[in-house]
Amino acid sequence: MRAASTGISTVVSPEGRVVERSQMFRPAILTAKVALVKTPQPGPRFGPLVGWGLMGLAIAFVIAPAAVPRRRRKAR
Repeated sequence: MRAASTGISTVVSPEGRVVERSQMFRPAILTAKVALVKTPQPGPRFGPLVGWGLMGLAIAFVIAPAAVPRRRRKAR
């Protein structure tokens, strides 16, 4: 489900199909029956690990250039 206070709200099935949709800038109440997914999805299982991994990668990209010595150009 995607609820928006100033745009289009939608109800999306687990397969990614739009089941119900509101109009732009019009108040609406959406109701739809959507089957629940019975298998665990990767987001809830690995979400924190992905976030921490990306943060570590970003920090490495910031720190790495400072750790690598610069090459000096020869004067001509």
